[in-house]
Amino acid sequence: MKRVIGLAVAALLMVSNFAVPAMANPTLGSITINKTVEGKVYDIYRVLDLSYRETSGTNEERFAYTINPDFQAFFDKYNGINGDRAKAVEFISKFAPNSSEFTDFSNAVKEYALELHKAGKLSIDVWFTETATKNTIVFENIPLGYYLFYPEGSLSGLCNMDTVYPGAVINIKHIEYPEIDKKIDDGDKGKAGGSYTVGDVIPYILRSQVPDTTGYDSYIYIVTDKMSKGLTFNDDVEIKVDGSPLSDDMFAVPTPIDKGDYNEIKIIFNNAKDIFKHVKGADIVITYSATLNDKAIIGPDGNSNSATIEYSNDPKVTDSTGTTPDVDIVKVFTFKLNVLKIDAETFGGDPDAYYRLNDATFSLWTTKERAGVDTRYYGGDTLYRLDDDMNPLTTSNNGEFDFMIGEGTFYLFEEKAPAGFHKTEEPYIFIVEAKVEDNELKSLIVSQKKPDDNKNIVDMEVDADTGIIEAVILNYSDSGGILPGTGGAGTKIYMMGGGLLLLGSVAGMFISNRKKNRKTVANY
Repeated sequence: MKRVIGLAVAALLMVSNFAVPAMANPTLGSITINKTVEGKVYDIYRVLDLSYRETSGTNEERFAYTINPDFQAFFDKYNGINGDRAKAVEFISKFAPNSSEFTDFSNAVKEYALELHKAGKLSIDVWFTETATKNTIVFENIPLGYYLFYPEGSLSGLCNMDTVYPGAVINIKHIEYPEIDKKIDDGDKGKAGGSYTVGDVIPYILRSQVPDTTGYDSYIYIVTDKMSKGLTFNDDVEIKVDGSPLSDDMFAVPTPIDKGDYNEIKIIFNNAKDIFKHVKGADIVITYSATLNDKAIIGPDGNSNSATIEYSNDPKVTDSTGTTPDVDIVKVFTFKLNVLKIDAETFGGDPDAYYRLNDATFSLWTTKERAGVDTRYYGGDTLYRLDDDMNPLTTSNNGEFDFMIGEGTFYLFEEKAPAGFHKTEEPYIFIVEAKVEDNELKSLIVSQKKPDDNKNIVDMEVDADTGIIEAVILNYSDSGGILPGTGGAGTKIYMMGGGLLLLGSVAGMFISNRKKNRKTVANY
Protein backbone atom coordinates (compact mmCIF):
# COMPACT_ATOMS: atom_id res chain seq x y z
CA MET A 1 0.00 0.00 0.00
CA LYS A 2 1.42 3.34 -1.07
CA ARG A 3 1.84 6.08 1.45
CA VAL A 4 3.16 9.63 1.69
CA ILE A 5 6.82 9.59 2.71
CA GLY A 6 8.66 12.71 3.80
CA LEU A 7 12.01 13.64 2.34
CA ALA A 8 13.81 12.90 5.60
CA VAL A 9 12.82 9.25 5.33
CA ALA A 10 13.50 9.26 1.61
CA ALA A 11 17.02 10.48 2.19
CA LEU A 12 17.70 7.47 4.35
CA LEU A 13 16.12 5.07 1.90
CA MET A 14 18.02 6.38 -1.08
CA VAL A 15 21.19 4.65 0.02
CA SER A 16 19.52 1.28 -0.50
CA ASN A 17 20.41 -0.39 -3.77
CA PHE A 18 17.87 -1.71 -6.22
CA ALA A 19 19.09 -5.33 -6.08
CA VAL A 20 15.63 -6.69 -5.29
CA PRO A 21 12.85 -8.05 -7.44
CA ALA A 22 11.12 -4.98 -8.84
CA MET A 23 7.96 -3.84 -10.49
CA ALA A 24 8.01 -1.40 -13.41
CA ASN A 25 9.82 1.79 -12.47
CA PRO A 26 7.51 4.75 -13.09
CA THR A 27 8.94 8.07 -14.26
CA LEU A 28 5.68 10.01 -14.09
CA GLY A 29 3.37 10.51 -11.17
CA SER A 30 0.60 12.67 -9.83
CA ILE A 31 -0.02 14.61 -6.68
CA THR A 32 -3.25 15.74 -5.07
CA ILE A 33 -3.09 19.02 -3.20
CA ASN A 34 -5.83 19.63 -0.65
CA LYS A 35 -6.96 22.87 1.02
CA THR A 36 -6.58 24.98 -2.10
CA VAL A 37 -8.73 28.08 -2.75
CA GLU A 38 -11.14 28.07 -5.66
CA GLY A 39 -10.09 30.36 -8.49
CA LYS A 40 -6.50 30.74 -7.32
CA VAL A 41 -3.48 29.70 -9.39
CA TYR A 42 -0.89 27.26 -8.06
CA ASP A 43 2.57 26.81 -9.59
CA ILE A 44 4.96 23.94 -8.91
CA TYR A 45 8.70 23.77 -9.68
CA ARG A 46 10.77 20.58 -9.69
CA VAL A 47 13.85 21.30 -7.62
CA LEU A 48 15.20 17.74 -7.29
CA ASP A 49 14.70 14.88 -9.72
CA LEU A 50 13.60 11.50 -8.36
CA SER A 51 14.26 7.90 -9.29
CA TYR A 52 11.62 5.72 -7.65
CA ARG A 53 11.06 1.99 -7.31
CA GLU A 54 8.51 -0.14 -5.49
CA THR A 55 9.63 -3.72 -4.87
CA SER A 56 7.50 -6.64 -6.00
CA GLY A 57 5.55 -8.44 -3.27
CA THR A 58 6.42 -5.93 -0.53
CA ASN A 59 5.42 -2.46 0.55
CA GLU A 60 8.99 -1.21 0.36
CA GLU A 61 9.81 1.83 -1.73
CA ARG A 62 13.14 3.21 -2.84
CA PHE A 63 13.90 6.87 -3.53
CA ALA A 64 17.02 8.39 -5.11
CA TYR A 65 17.23 12.18 -5.50
CA THR A 66 19.46 14.24 -7.78
CA ILE A 67 19.68 17.99 -8.25
CA ASN A 68 17.62 19.25 -11.19
CA PRO A 69 20.01 20.95 -13.63
CA ASP A 70 17.94 24.14 -13.58
CA PHE A 71 18.62 24.48 -9.83
CA GLN A 72 22.26 23.40 -9.87
CA ALA A 73 23.48 27.00 -9.61
CA PHE A 74 21.25 27.55 -6.56
CA PHE A 75 22.77 24.58 -4.68
CA ASP A 76 26.25 25.58 -5.81
CA LYS A 77 25.97 28.68 -3.64
CA TYR A 78 23.46 27.86 -0.93
CA ASN A 79 24.67 27.26 2.64
CA GLY A 80 27.89 25.45 1.87
CA ILE A 81 26.25 22.69 -0.19
CA ASN A 82 28.61 23.51 -3.07
CA GLY A 83 26.43 21.72 -5.58
CA ASP A 84 26.89 18.32 -3.95
CA ARG A 85 23.83 16.09 -4.37
CA ALA A 86 24.34 14.13 -1.14
CA LYS A 87 24.87 17.31 0.89
CA ALA A 88 21.74 18.86 -0.60
CA VAL A 89 19.59 15.86 0.32
CA GLU A 90 21.09 15.61 3.80
CA PHE A 91 20.62 19.33 4.39
CA ILE A 92 16.91 19.26 3.43
CA SER A 93 16.19 16.02 5.31
CA LYS A 94 17.07 17.64 8.64
CA PHE A 95 14.30 20.27 8.44
CA ALA A 96 11.36 19.98 10.80
CA PRO A 97 8.14 20.44 8.74
CA ASN A 98 7.14 23.89 10.05
CA SER A 99 10.48 25.20 11.22
CA SER A 100 11.70 28.69 10.42
CA GLU A 101 14.77 27.14 8.79
CA PHE A 102 12.57 25.22 6.36
CA THR A 103 10.57 28.39 5.64
CA ASP A 104 13.74 30.36 4.92
CA PHE A 105 14.98 27.64 2.58
CA SER A 106 11.61 27.43 0.76
CA ASN A 107 11.52 31.20 0.27
CA ALA A 108 15.06 31.17 -1.12
CA VAL A 109 14.12 28.43 -3.58
CA LYS A 110 10.97 30.34 -4.55
CA GLU A 111 12.88 33.55 -5.23
CA TYR A 112 15.43 31.70 -7.35
CA ALA A 113 12.70 29.83 -9.29
CA LEU A 114 10.83 33.05 -10.03
CA GLU A 115 14.00 34.74 -11.29
CA LEU A 116 14.65 31.78 -13.60
CA HIS A 117 11.07 31.91 -14.79
CA LYS A 118 11.10 35.62 -15.57
CA ALA A 119 14.41 35.23 -17.39
CA GLY A 120 12.99 32.40 -19.52
CA LYS A 121 15.61 29.94 -18.28
CA LEU A 122 13.35 27.16 -16.99
CA SER A 123 13.26 23.86 -18.82
CA ILE A 124 9.89 22.90 -20.27
CA ASP A 125 9.22 20.06 -17.82
CA VAL A 126 10.27 21.83 -14.62
CA TRP A 127 7.31 24.19 -14.11
CA PHE A 128 3.61 23.29 -14.06
CA THR A 129 0.55 25.36 -13.20
CA GLU A 130 -3.12 24.72 -12.41
CA THR A 131 -6.11 26.83 -11.34
CA ALA A 132 -8.18 25.51 -8.48
CA THR A 133 -11.81 24.84 -9.34
CA LYS A 134 -12.64 23.58 -5.86
CA ASN A 135 -10.59 23.01 -2.71
CA THR A 136 -8.42 20.38 -4.39
CA ILE A 137 -5.99 20.37 -7.32
CA VAL A 138 -4.52 17.31 -9.01
CA PHE A 139 -1.31 17.56 -11.02
CA GLU A 140 -1.22 14.48 -13.23
CA ASN A 141 1.49 12.85 -15.39
CA ILE A 142 4.33 15.04 -14.21
CA PRO A 143 7.93 13.91 -13.73
CA LEU A 144 8.72 12.49 -10.32
CA GLY A 145 10.70 14.78 -8.06
CA TYR A 146 10.89 17.07 -5.08
CA TYR A 147 8.75 20.14 -5.86
CA LEU A 148 8.20 23.66 -4.61
CA PHE A 149 4.46 24.46 -4.41
CA TYR A 150 3.77 28.17 -4.81
CA PRO A 151 0.30 29.81 -4.57
CA GLU A 152 0.35 32.89 -6.78
CA GLY A 153 -0.63 36.15 -5.11
CA SER A 154 -0.85 34.80 -1.59
CA LEU A 155 -0.62 37.25 1.28
CA SER A 156 2.36 35.66 3.01
CA GLY A 157 3.97 34.05 -0.02
CA LEU A 158 4.02 30.88 2.04
CA CYS A 159 5.02 27.86 -0.04
CA ASN A 160 5.32 24.13 0.48
CA MET A 161 7.89 21.60 -0.62
CA ASP A 162 7.21 17.90 -0.99
CA THR A 163 7.82 14.84 -3.14
CA VAL A 164 5.76 13.89 -6.17
CA TYR A 165 5.63 10.14 -6.70
CA PRO A 166 2.82 7.77 -7.72
CA GLY A 167 -0.29 8.45 -5.67
CA ALA A 168 1.20 11.12 -3.43
CA VAL A 169 -1.15 13.43 -1.48
CA ILE A 170 -0.24 16.55 0.45
CA ASN A 171 -2.29 18.93 2.56
CA ILE A 172 -0.81 22.36 2.09
CA LYS A 173 -0.65 24.89 4.87
CA HIS A 174 -3.51 27.34 5.17
CA ILE A 175 -3.07 29.98 2.49
CA GLU A 176 -4.28 33.52 3.03
CA TYR A 177 -4.80 36.07 0.27
CA PRO A 178 -5.03 39.87 0.54
CA GLU A 179 -8.23 41.04 2.21
CA ILE A 180 -9.64 44.40 3.21
CA ASP A 181 -11.93 45.20 6.12
CA LYS A 182 -13.87 48.45 5.90
CA LYS A 183 -15.83 49.88 8.80
CA ILE A 184 -17.21 53.14 10.15
CA ASP A 185 -14.56 54.28 12.60
CA ASP A 186 -16.09 54.37 16.09
CA GLY A 187 -12.76 54.52 17.92
CA ASP A 188 -12.92 50.81 18.70
CA LYS A 189 -13.24 47.85 16.32
CA GLY A 190 -15.43 49.76 13.90
CA LYS A 191 -19.04 49.15 12.86
CA ALA A 192 -20.68 48.07 9.61
CA GLY A 193 -23.55 50.55 9.78
CA GLY A 194 -24.99 53.58 11.54
CA SER A 195 -27.52 56.39 11.20
CA TYR A 196 -26.60 60.01 10.53
CA THR A 197 -28.05 63.43 9.80
CA VAL A 198 -27.44 64.97 6.40
CA GLY A 199 -24.32 67.09 6.70
CA ASP A 200 -22.70 64.72 9.20
CA VAL A 201 -19.14 63.61 8.47
CA ILE A 202 -18.77 59.82 8.57
CA PRO A 203 -15.23 58.59 9.37
CA TYR A 204 -14.11 55.35 7.70
CA ILE A 205 -11.26 53.00 8.54
CA LEU A 206 -9.88 50.29 6.24
CA ARG A 207 -7.53 47.57 7.44
CA SER A 208 -5.37 45.16 5.48
CA GLN A 209 -1.94 43.53 5.68
CA VAL A 210 1.25 43.96 3.72
CA PRO A 211 1.47 41.17 1.11
CA ASP A 212 4.56 39.21 0.17
CA THR A 213 6.34 40.90 -2.76
CA THR A 214 9.16 38.37 -3.18
CA GLY A 215 10.10 37.92 -6.82
CA TYR A 216 8.16 40.95 -8.09
CA ASP A 217 9.98 43.61 -10.07
CA SER A 218 7.12 45.98 -9.25
CA TYR A 219 3.91 45.59 -7.28
CA ILE A 220 0.41 46.95 -7.94
CA TYR A 221 -1.68 47.84 -4.89
CA ILE A 222 -4.84 49.87 -5.47
CA VAL A 223 -7.76 50.35 -3.09
CA THR A 224 -11.08 51.03 -4.85
CA ASP A 225 -14.07 52.39 -2.96
CA LYS A 226 -17.60 52.25 -4.42
CA MET A 227 -19.27 55.16 -2.65
CA SER A 228 -23.00 55.86 -2.79
CA LYS A 229 -24.10 59.11 -4.43
CA GLY A 230 -25.50 60.04 -1.02
CA LEU A 231 -21.94 60.30 0.31
CA THR A 232 -19.49 63.03 -0.66
CA PHE A 233 -15.85 61.95 -0.44
CA ASN A 234 -13.81 64.49 1.54
CA ASP A 235 -10.41 63.73 -0.04
CA ASP A 236 -8.71 63.41 3.34
CA VAL A 237 -6.92 60.08 2.96
CA GLU A 238 -4.27 59.11 5.51
CA ILE A 239 -2.33 55.85 5.38
CA LYS A 240 -0.14 54.06 7.89
CA VAL A 241 1.98 51.00 7.10
CA ASP A 242 3.42 49.17 10.09
CA GLY A 243 2.41 52.17 12.20
CA SER A 244 4.34 54.72 10.11
CA PRO A 245 2.40 57.34 8.09
CA LEU A 246 2.96 57.53 4.34
CA SER A 247 3.85 60.91 2.91
CA ASP A 248 1.62 62.42 0.24
CA ASP A 249 4.01 61.47 -2.57
CA MET A 250 3.76 57.77 -1.66
CA PHE A 251 0.16 57.44 -2.81
CA ALA A 252 -2.26 59.12 -5.20
CA VAL A 253 -5.99 59.77 -5.03
CA PRO A 254 -7.38 60.69 -8.47
CA THR A 255 -10.62 62.62 -8.89
CA PRO A 256 -13.60 60.33 -8.16
CA ILE A 257 -15.23 58.82 -11.25
CA ASP A 258 -18.99 58.95 -11.73
CA LYS A 259 -20.16 55.39 -12.34
CA GLY A 260 -23.87 56.15 -12.50
CA ASP A 261 -25.17 54.59 -9.29
CA TYR A 262 -22.03 55.36 -7.32
CA ASN A 263 -18.76 57.27 -7.37
CA GLU A 264 -15.53 55.32 -7.71
CA ILE A 265 -12.63 56.43 -5.53
CA LYS A 266 -9.16 54.97 -6.02
CA ILE A 267 -6.19 55.09 -3.67
CA ILE A 268 -3.06 54.12 -5.59
CA PHE A 269 0.12 53.14 -3.76
CA ASN A 270 3.14 54.54 -5.59
CA ASN A 271 6.12 52.15 -5.67
CA ALA A 272 4.28 49.67 -3.48
CA LYS A 273 7.15 47.18 -3.64
CA ASP A 274 9.45 49.69 -1.94
CA ILE A 275 6.78 50.67 0.62
CA PHE A 276 6.18 47.02 1.53
CA LYS A 277 9.83 46.01 1.62
CA HIS A 278 10.85 44.33 4.88
CA VAL A 279 7.38 44.68 6.48
CA LYS A 280 5.56 41.63 5.10
CA GLY A 281 2.46 40.88 7.16
CA ALA A 282 2.41 44.31 8.86
CA ASP A 283 -0.82 46.27 9.22
CA ILE A 284 -2.02 48.69 6.57
CA VAL A 285 -4.50 51.22 8.00
CA ILE A 286 -6.29 53.70 5.73
CA THR A 287 -8.63 56.42 7.01
CA TYR A 288 -10.79 58.97 5.24
CA SER A 289 -14.26 60.46 5.57
CA ALA A 290 -17.40 61.26 3.61
CA THR A 291 -20.26 63.71 4.23
CA LEU A 292 -23.87 62.60 3.99
CA ASN A 293 -25.48 64.80 1.33
CA ASP A 294 -28.82 65.69 -0.25
CA LYS A 295 -28.77 62.64 -2.55
CA ALA A 296 -28.84 60.27 0.41
CA ILE A 297 -31.30 57.39 0.23
CA ILE A 298 -33.87 57.64 3.02
CA GLY A 299 -34.93 54.62 5.06
CA PRO A 300 -33.94 50.97 5.46
CA ASP A 301 -32.16 50.56 2.10
CA GLY A 302 -29.38 52.81 3.34
CA ASN A 303 -26.42 54.31 1.52
CA SER A 304 -23.98 51.53 0.63
CA ASN A 305 -20.25 51.78 0.57
CA SER A 306 -17.65 49.06 -0.08
CA ALA A 307 -13.95 48.68 -0.82
CA THR A 308 -11.73 46.20 -2.67
CA ILE A 309 -8.01 45.79 -3.31
CA GLU A 310 -6.45 45.18 -6.70
CA TYR A 311 -3.07 43.55 -6.14
CA SER A 312 -0.29 41.89 -8.11
CA ASN A 313 -0.68 38.14 -8.12
CA ASP A 314 1.97 36.78 -10.49
CA PRO A 315 5.60 37.92 -10.32
CA LYS A 316 6.18 36.42 -13.78
CA VAL A 317 3.70 38.83 -15.41
CA THR A 318 4.09 42.51 -14.56
CA ASP A 319 0.45 43.59 -15.00
CA SER A 320 -1.26 40.44 -13.72
CA THR A 321 -3.56 41.29 -10.81
CA GLY A 322 -6.24 39.81 -8.60
CA THR A 323 -9.06 41.59 -6.78
CA THR A 324 -10.51 40.93 -3.35
CA PRO A 325 -14.23 40.05 -3.22
CA ASP A 326 -16.62 43.00 -3.04
CA VAL A 327 -18.47 41.70 0.01
CA ASP A 328 -17.56 44.02 2.88
CA ILE A 329 -20.47 46.49 2.62
CA VAL A 330 -20.94 49.38 5.04
CA LYS A 331 -24.28 51.23 5.19
CA VAL A 332 -25.25 54.69 6.38
CA PHE A 333 -28.91 55.32 7.19
CA THR A 334 -30.82 58.58 7.37
CA PHE A 335 -34.49 59.45 7.85
CA LYS A 336 -36.88 62.15 6.72
CA LEU A 337 -38.72 64.21 9.32
CA ASN A 338 -41.75 65.75 7.61
CA VAL A 339 -43.38 68.49 9.69
CA LEU A 340 -46.88 69.81 9.00
CA LYS A 341 -47.81 73.15 10.59
CA ILE A 342 -51.58 73.71 11.04
CA ASP A 343 -54.09 75.99 12.74
CA ALA A 344 -54.87 74.42 16.14
CA GLU A 345 -58.59 75.09 15.70
CA THR A 346 -58.77 72.73 12.73
CA PHE A 347 -56.99 69.84 14.45
CA GLY A 348 -58.83 66.71 15.54
CA GLY A 349 -61.10 66.26 12.56
CA ASP A 350 -60.58 65.23 8.98
CA PRO A 351 -56.89 65.74 8.07
CA ASP A 352 -57.98 66.96 4.67
CA ALA A 353 -59.68 69.84 6.46
CA TYR A 354 -56.55 70.96 8.34
CA TYR A 355 -55.74 74.61 7.76
CA ARG A 356 -52.09 74.51 6.72
CA LEU A 357 -49.96 77.46 7.75
CA ASN A 358 -47.24 78.93 5.60
CA ASP A 359 -44.61 81.44 6.72
CA ALA A 360 -43.81 79.67 10.00
CA THR A 361 -40.04 79.74 10.50
CA PHE A 362 -38.04 76.99 12.24
CA SER A 363 -34.46 76.03 13.06
CA LEU A 364 -33.11 72.63 14.13
CA TRP A 365 -30.45 72.10 16.80
CA THR A 366 -28.92 69.23 18.74
CA THR A 367 -28.88 71.13 22.05
CA LYS A 368 -31.36 73.37 23.78
CA GLU A 369 -28.66 76.05 23.85
CA ARG A 370 -28.93 76.19 20.05
CA ALA A 371 -25.73 74.44 19.08
CA GLY A 372 -25.15 71.53 16.76
CA VAL A 373 -26.77 71.40 13.34
CA ASP A 374 -27.39 75.15 13.14
CA THR A 375 -26.25 75.62 9.54
CA ARG A 376 -28.03 72.57 8.19
CA TYR A 377 -31.50 73.27 6.84
CA TYR A 378 -33.53 70.93 4.72
CA GLY A 379 -36.35 71.78 2.40
CA GLY A 380 -37.33 72.95 -1.01
CA ASP A 381 -37.60 70.73 -4.06
CA THR A 382 -34.31 68.93 -3.33
CA LEU A 383 -35.24 68.13 0.28
CA TYR A 384 -31.96 69.63 1.44
CA ARG A 385 -30.11 72.90 1.33
CA LEU A 386 -27.16 74.37 3.18
CA ASP A 387 -27.70 77.95 4.28
CA ASP A 388 -24.41 79.69 4.99
CA ASP A 389 -26.29 82.85 6.02
CA MET A 390 -27.85 81.02 8.97
CA ASN A 391 -31.34 81.68 7.62
CA PRO A 392 -34.00 79.54 9.35
CA LEU A 393 -36.36 77.35 7.35
CA THR A 394 -39.82 78.68 6.50
CA THR A 395 -42.83 76.49 5.81
CA SER A 396 -44.05 76.37 2.25
CA ASN A 397 -47.52 77.23 1.00
CA ASN A 398 -48.76 73.77 1.98
CA GLY A 399 -47.57 74.22 5.56
CA GLU A 400 -44.82 71.58 5.32
CA PHE A 401 -41.05 71.38 5.61
CA ASP A 402 -38.57 68.52 5.79
CA PHE A 403 -35.40 67.66 7.68
CA MET A 404 -33.13 64.66 6.96
CA ILE A 405 -31.92 63.36 10.30
CA GLY A 406 -30.23 60.39 11.91
CA GLU A 407 -29.99 59.16 15.45
CA GLY A 408 -29.94 61.69 18.28
CA THR A 409 -31.90 64.26 20.28
CA PHE A 410 -33.19 67.24 18.32
CA TYR A 411 -34.58 70.62 19.35
CA LEU A 412 -36.91 72.24 16.85
CA PHE A 413 -37.33 75.97 17.56
CA GLU A 414 -40.11 78.04 16.08
CA GLU A 415 -38.34 81.27 15.15
CA LYS A 416 -41.38 83.09 13.81
CA ALA A 417 -45.07 82.23 13.81
CA PRO A 418 -47.37 83.04 10.89
CA ALA A 419 -49.14 86.36 11.13
CA GLY A 420 -52.03 86.17 13.58
CA PHE A 421 -50.69 83.15 15.50
CA HIS A 422 -48.79 82.56 18.71
CA LYS A 423 -45.13 81.51 18.54
CA THR A 424 -44.08 78.57 20.70
CA GLU A 425 -41.23 79.84 22.85
CA GLU A 426 -39.89 76.47 24.00
CA PRO A 427 -38.43 73.97 21.50
CA TYR A 428 -40.16 70.85 20.30
CA ILE A 429 -37.97 68.00 21.51
CA PHE A 430 -37.82 64.58 19.90
CA ILE A 431 -35.43 61.67 20.16
CA VAL A 432 -34.54 59.35 17.29
CA GLU A 433 -33.15 55.92 18.12
CA ALA A 434 -32.04 53.68 15.27
CA LYS A 435 -30.99 50.12 16.03
CA VAL A 436 -28.45 48.95 13.45
CA GLU A 437 -26.99 45.45 13.55
CA ASP A 438 -24.07 44.81 11.21
CA ASN A 439 -25.26 46.77 8.17
CA GLU A 440 -29.02 46.31 8.61
CA LEU A 441 -31.53 48.69 10.12
CA LYS A 442 -33.55 46.70 12.66
CA SER A 443 -35.80 49.35 14.21
CA LEU A 444 -36.50 53.07 14.29
CA ILE A 445 -37.94 54.57 17.48
CA VAL A 446 -39.03 58.20 17.73
CA SER A 447 -39.97 59.70 21.11
CA GLN A 448 -41.23 63.22 21.72
CA LYS A 449 -41.17 65.49 24.73
CA LYS A 450 -43.63 68.30 25.36
CA PRO A 451 -42.27 71.86 25.53
CA ASP A 452 -42.65 73.64 28.86
CA ASP A 453 -45.56 75.72 27.57
CA ASN A 454 -47.51 72.51 26.83
CA LYS A 455 -47.69 72.95 23.09
CA ASN A 456 -46.19 69.75 21.77
CA ILE A 457 -45.95 67.84 18.53
CA VAL A 458 -49.43 66.43 18.76
CA ASP A 459 -49.26 63.64 16.23
CA MET A 460 -46.31 61.58 15.04
CA GLU A 461 -46.04 58.46 12.90
CA VAL A 462 -43.12 56.45 11.49
CA ASP A 463 -43.39 54.59 8.18
CA ALA A 464 -41.20 51.49 8.50
CA ASP A 465 -40.96 50.96 4.75
CA THR A 466 -39.79 54.46 3.89
CA GLY A 467 -38.09 55.75 7.04
CA ILE A 468 -40.30 58.85 6.98
CA ILE A 469 -41.35 60.42 10.29
CA GLU A 470 -44.57 62.43 10.03
CA ALA A 471 -45.20 65.13 12.68
CA VAL A 472 -48.04 67.63 13.14
CA ILE A 473 -47.42 70.92 14.98
CA LEU A 474 -50.19 73.30 16.03
CA ASN A 475 -50.24 77.08 16.02
CA TYR A 476 -52.65 79.04 18.20
CA SER A 477 -54.25 82.39 17.45
CA ASP A 478 -52.99 85.38 19.39
CA SER A 479 -56.59 86.09 20.41
CA GLY A 480 -60.15 85.19 19.61
CA GLY A 481 -60.56 88.38 17.59
CA ILE A 482 -59.95 92.12 17.87
CA LEU A 483 -60.24 93.68 21.30
CA PRO A 484 -63.52 95.52 21.99
CA GLY A 485 -64.10 99.22 21.61
CA THR A 486 -67.09 101.23 22.93
CA GLY A 487 -70.46 100.69 21.35
CA GLY A 488 -72.64 97.81 20.40
CA ALA A 489 -70.65 96.63 17.44
CA GLY A 490 -67.61 96.16 19.60
CA THR A 491 -69.50 94.20 22.19
CA LYS A 492 -70.82 91.87 19.52
CA ILE A 493 -67.38 91.18 18.24
CA TYR A 494 -66.12 90.60 21.76
CA MET A 495 -68.83 88.08 22.43
CA MET A 496 -67.93 86.20 19.24
CA GLY A 497 -64.32 86.38 20.25
CA GLY A 498 -65.23 84.97 23.64
CA GLY A 499 -66.77 82.02 21.91
CA LEU A 500 -63.60 81.51 19.94
CA LEU A 501 -61.53 81.81 23.08
CA LEU A 502 -63.69 79.16 24.68
CA LEU A 503 -63.08 76.87 21.69
CA GLY A 504 -59.39 77.61 21.99
CA SER A 505 -59.47 76.61 25.66
CA VAL A 506 -61.14 73.34 24.82
CA ALA A 507 -58.50 72.62 22.20
CA GLY A 508 -55.80 73.48 24.71
CA MET A 509 -57.28 71.10 27.25
CA PHE A 510 -57.37 68.40 24.59
CA ILE A 511 -53.71 68.86 23.81
CA SER A 512 -52.55 69.12 27.42
CA ASN A 513 -54.37 65.96 28.37
CA ARG A 514 -52.32 63.98 25.88
CA LYS A 515 -49.41 62.02 27.26
CA LYS A 516 -46.34 64.04 28.04
CA ASN A 517 -44.13 61.61 26.11
CA ARG A 518 -45.13 59.91 22.88
CA LYS A 519 -43.21 57.13 21.25
CA THR A 520 -43.53 55.71 17.77
CA VAL A 521 -41.74 52.53 16.82
CA ALA A 522 -40.97 51.04 13.41
CA ASN A 523 -39.45 47.55 13.32
CA TYR A 524 -37.70 46.15 10.27
